[in-house]
Amino acid sequence: MAGYNSYKITAESQGKLHVKSALLANKSTFTFTVYVPSTSTAKLGGYGEFAIRVKSNDLEPNIDGRTDGHINYNSSSSIDELKLVYDQWATYTVDVSSLDSNCTEWAFVVAAGNVIYLRDVIA
Repeated sequence: MAGYNSYKITAESQGKLHVKSALLANKSTFTFTVYVPSTSTAKLGGYGEFAIRVKSNDLEPNIDGRTDGHINYNSSSSIDELKLVYDQWATYTVDVSSLDSNCTEWAFVVAAGNVIYLRDVIA
């Protein structure tokens, strides 16, 4: 993305970008800024264009109404904290204060065929 120090992530097939879960220990928030082009409309199992995967499932911060191990970011979400807007940068903050050494995975999962850009990833 021109003009920004960002990371372009292209999902040839559904895949994960792992963030070292130990970085989240003793932190209260995890913040990231994402840009999703309007060409990236594929959904993960029908839920969102991308998600954050949390293992164990019961450690997931329950902001989307389901404790299924995924925080789904979706252009059609009715939850403001999870709603994607195409073709503009958006910053999201997740409360990770309940995560501890039992968190074995914290990863971005991108739907196959989608492209996202990440910047300002801060734990």
